[in-house]
Amino acid sequence: MIQTISRSLRMALAAAVAALFVVTAVDAQGQASKVDPGGALQRTAGVSFEELKTRRSVVENLKDVDEATKKTALGYYDQALSFHELTEQYRQDKDVAASRIKASEARTKEARALLKKPLPPVAVEPDAAGLSTARLERRAREEEAKLKATTDSLARWNSELENQKNLLKQLPDRISKTNQRLTEVQDELRLPAPTQQQAFVSEARQLALSSELVKAKVELSLYEQLLAGHESIMALLTVERDLAGRQAKHQETVTAGWRAALQSRRESEAAKARIDAQEAQAKSPALEPVLKKELDLNVALGEELEMLTKEELVLVKELSYLQGRLQDLEDEQQLARERVELISLGGETGYFLRELKQSLPDVKEFKEKSYRRKLKSSQYRERQLELDRARRKLADLDEPVDRIVTEKLQLVLEDEQVLGAVKGDLRTALAARRDLVDKLQAGYSRALKYLSNIEVSDKELTEKAHQLEGFLDRHLLWIRSSKPVGWEDLGKLKVAVSWFADPDLWWQFRQDLKLSMRLRIKTWVVGLLLAVLLLAGKRYTRKDLYRTADRVNRQDRDSFGLTLRAFFATVWIAAAWPFIFGLFAYQLARLPMPNILTQAVTSGLFSVATILLLVGFFYHVFAKEGLGQAHLQWPDAAVQSFRSNLRWYIPCMATFGFFIASMKVAKKFEYSDALAITALIVLSLSAFIFLASILRPGGAIMASRAANRPHSWTVRLRYVWFPIVLSLPLFQTVLAAGGYFYSALEMRNLIGTTVLLVVALMLLRAMGMKWLAILHRNLILKSAVQEEATATEAQAPDHGDLTVDDPDRDLQPPPITDDSVEKIGIQSRNILNSLIFIAGAVALWIIWEPIFPALGILESVQLWSYSATVDGVMQRIPVDLADLLLAALLVVATFLASRNLPGFMEITVLNAIPMDFGARQALVILSRYVIIAVGVMTMFSVVGVKWSTIQWLVAALSVGLGFGLQEVVANFISGIIVLFERPFRVGDVVTIGDTSGTVSRVQIRATTIIDFDRKELIVPNKEFITGKLINWSLSDKVIRIRVPVGIAYGSDTDLAERLMLKSARANPMVLRDPEPNVIFTGFGDNALSFELRVFVNGIDHWYPMLHRLNRAIDREFRKAGITIAFPQRDVHLDATGPLEVKVVPADSVSANLSGQTPSAEK
Repeated sequence: MIQTISRSLRMALAAAVAALFVVTAVDAQGQASKVDPGGALQRTAGVSFEELKTRRSVVENLKDVDEATKKTALGYYDQALSFHELTEQYRQDKDVAASRIKASEARTKEARALLKKPLPPVAVEPDAAGLSTARLERRAREEEAKLKATTDSLARWNSELENQKNLLKQLPDRISKTNQRLTEVQDELRLPAPTQQQAFVSEARQLALSSELVKAKVELSLYEQLLAGHESIMALLTVERDLAGRQAKHQETVTAGWRAALQSRRESEAAKARIDAQEAQAKSPALEPVLKKELDLNVALGEELEMLTKEELVLVKELSYLQGRLQDLEDEQQLARERVELISLGGETGYFLRELKQSLPDVKEFKEKSYRRKLKSSQYRERQLELDRARRKLADLDEPVDRIVTEKLQLVLEDEQVLGAVKGDLRTALAARRDLVDKLQAGYSRALKYLSNIEVSDKELTEKAHQLEGFLDRHLLWIRSSKPVGWEDLGKLKVAVSWFADPDLWWQFRQDLKLSMRLRIKTWVVGLLLAVLLLAGKRYTRKDLYRTADRVNRQDRDSFGLTLRAFFATVWIAAAWPFIFGLFAYQLARLPMPNILTQAVTSGLFSVATILLLVGFFYHVFAKEGLGQAHLQWPDAAVQSFRSNLRWYIPCMATFGFFIASMKVAKKFEYSDALAITALIVLSLSAFIFLASILRPGGAIMASRAANRPHSWTVRLRYVWFPIVLSLPLFQTVLAAGGYFYSALEMRNLIGTTVLLVVALMLLRAMGMKWLAILHRNLILKSAVQEEATATEAQAPDHGDLTVDDPDRDLQPPPITDDSVEKIGIQSRNILNSLIFIAGAVALWIIWEPIFPALGILESVQLWSYSATVDGVMQRIPVDLADLLLAALLVVATFLASRNLPGFMEITVLNAIPMDFGARQALVILSRYVIIAVGVMTMFSVVGVKWSTIQWLVAALSVGLGFGLQEVVANFISGIIVLFERPFRVGDVVTIGDTSGTVSRVQIRATTIIDFDRKELIVPNKEFITGKLINWSLSDKVIRIRVPVGIAYGSDTDLAERLMLKSARANPMVLRDPEPNVIFTGFGDNALSFELRVFVNGIDHWYPMLHRLNRAIDREFRKAGITIAFPQRDVHLDATGPLEVKVVPADSVSANLSGQTPSAEK
């Protein structure tokens, strides 16, 4: 009934809002008309539902009225009819509520009287003794059905009680809104009708408002009645719930009794079946082994039945426990929700939620149990199949008896009387086996059903625990989980220390330790031997570390294997003491029922082992001549600063971390929190001092960083991030002291794990860079050897008769140049950085993923809202603080992805595809812009900026940008065309205008060309689309070079042609296919003109080939006596007059040439 009222209330509110919207949105402008079909009607609220329908039909049939005005009036009548229906519904709900409230007092007294009466005693055994097994099973099923009915009744009363509580929360707000609407309707009714509105429309409006007024009054009276009778209804629901709960518990006891009686009967029958089989075995003839074999099989089946019955009992108890635990978990979840809504400032809610979270079932344990259950179910089904096959053979006993007699007894027993007796005994044995098989089949069926029910219940329990864990994670971080630190905590701290130092508890701890050694002596011995081995090997390992450092300092003996050797040596040195602490913790954790101090010490030892292993490892990395200093070349001052500060910080972390972890297990929050909070505060202050010592701007670490990379962001922004880093431990201290102990502890764990991850990634990257540096060095050495071999070959005499027909020439490896070495180094570093980035991103997600549910509370902080169509309905979608945070994360993720993912895709995917470099770069550039576009669109979508709302703004901006940034846009579009059409690629030799060179980079706006003078030229992409472009190596790198040669008249032209072809073929840069050829182009003024045409593989071979070819031709011509022609000129003197001849001294000529005044001496 309460649900019906609640649904009616929601309908009423929705109708009121709809009516308000319609009334305020009606177009009141209409033309005056003399038509008044309702002139005789009066504006009154006392109009019946049928009369309203009649008036509506009259207005609907009007002829001389425009459709808009008619539609407005009909809308008012529809509202009035709807308000009438709601009014009648509210009146009915009011009558029902009044009758229930009136009857609640009497029913409450009656139920309380029933609660005071004692329940009848549970006496199952006398009744069960006189029942057969079949009737006993039927009675147990009936009691289970009654139990389900009482449980459902209890759940129904709990739901009713919860609905009543929710109704109490909603009623004040609904009363306020209804009163407000009632006032608004009364004010609207007092206003005169608009002058331009027709009379029948005004009357319809008046009727709608009057109907709404009546509806609001009835609705308000219903709410007031429900509020007044709330206490009576709550009292009735509470006592009904208590009565149903008592009945459910009583029925659970009764059902458990009948289950136990049935199980006891089955155990008795199983034991009796086994005993009967054993007795029959004892009475069998000693001379007949066949009969003895059959009876032995019956005995085995009886024992199996008895064991199966005991397993059934275990399964029944487990199922009962899980069902009870599931109900308890549902109650705890409901209680947790109620306590979260009523958060106390003293921390009691936090205590409860923390304890509840610690008691939740483990998902890993469920998976292990589920696997074992599935394995057992499989075994049961296989056994069922075997029993079913055996049962089919025993359907007719004559057939197996005759078969056994015929096959095994006919030839042995000749006496028919003895044979008949044996056949009788054999039939009896097989009949008993058939009964045993039937019982086993029924038992296995029940066991499979129990296993299935256990699996379902366990799965429900795990899912419920997962839901409750998500709820706790969502709220625990924001709830005060302990009381603020005060002077009274000194007394609690004293109690905690006294508890921790209690001699009795430590005596129990020693007993647990002795018990562990007795139970697992082999594991202890092996573990202690390994610990001794680790401790004994530390000295040798440290000496080996120094030896590897000495070898690394010598460049000719350095290798990455030495670095790996140093890494594992560091792990060995750091693992000794953590292994010892971990051994004790692991062994104590495996005890079946350890005392509370043993549990606390175990948790603390695990924490100490983890801290010593992880942080202690980095302490040894920073050792003198250790991995960081000797192998990774970290600055000595920075290494010394880290090591000296870690020397005091590690013991501090281990000590106070031990107390924090121990007190988490103690579960005595009233005093264990005092010790844990004190330890956390001291640990946070220690972290503050540690961070201030190693990261201060003037310290050794930042000084080394500034010296190596002065322009890095860590150096330039050190006065920004340094205070932020220092504020983190101080913030943890404030949280812990203010009562948010759980939040501070989670913050410490997450930030500490993140710091360790960052340092580990830095170490991993440094080792990777060391490996790449060694590979780079080896390539450089190989390149130097090749250059030295090339220089030696160049100094050798040049034999002109050598040809390119050397068969081993193509088998030589390509030369390693400085550019290729540098390219390999850059690509390898990009791969390493990409892998480190991806590993770090995945690890950060795993680390911070547990607190993601807690960020869900940010959804309650609404910032703004926007309109959107959802399922065809226009709604207001809120944008909360979580959306804004998600948008900021999307911006960061887009920035990082656009910088790293394209390069990683190129290295890992595109390089494995048969694709040239230019196509790869085009895909990389376009993928970067696609990532940015998708990221920006997603970010705007998260904060409510949809494309439909900004498309016109974008269009207007596009027009403005088209005029203002015409050249930039043209270059951008040209860049896209270049990337898709690819008229050139990176590495092509091109000529654009007066510029020639090699394309080194293609970007979306401009292309970089390195000319032959090694100058970088930035050419806008528009030039390549609108200008003339020559690509010397687009489809084919092979080009033809024409070498003009002139020889003197009278030379042997055939010999000259052969010598030029010989020189061309001997040049290794000249291609064999197409072959070189010589053309006699003509008779020149001074020479016989030839043209040698050769082909080379690329324009970069032009000048080196031409140089070698000209030298070879000149050498061959000299040997053959062929003269290279040179220009000859005839000088004709004017002989029309006498020629003046003047003799000048030689020194005068020399002086004139040197610019000096000639000497007067001869």
